[in-house]
Amino acid sequence: SPVNRRIAEIEQEVAASTEPIKEIEAMIADPAHYQDSQNVVAINREYTALRERVARLTSEWDGLTAEAERIKLEYRRAQENLPYKSYS
Repeated sequence: SPVNRRIAEIEQEVAASTEPIKEIEAMIADPAHYQDSQNVVAINREYTALRERVARLTSEWDGLTAEAERIKLEYRRAQENLPYKSYS
């Protein structure tokens, strides 16, 4: 379904953003990183953008997984309400 496809896309996008976030966190933990002020500003901007992106994606993922669960529940309820037909 489109919902499940988007959930999978989001999971891939979050995974792809996680590694750069970890790399930046390691960089900003190193005192030597702060010797180049222009680099500090650029890295902090990138870090903030990545974190905001992951937060937006996570929020979208939460909504879509709730929607997927609702759809599954409605489908099960509809299946339960179908009249049984014997084909023999």
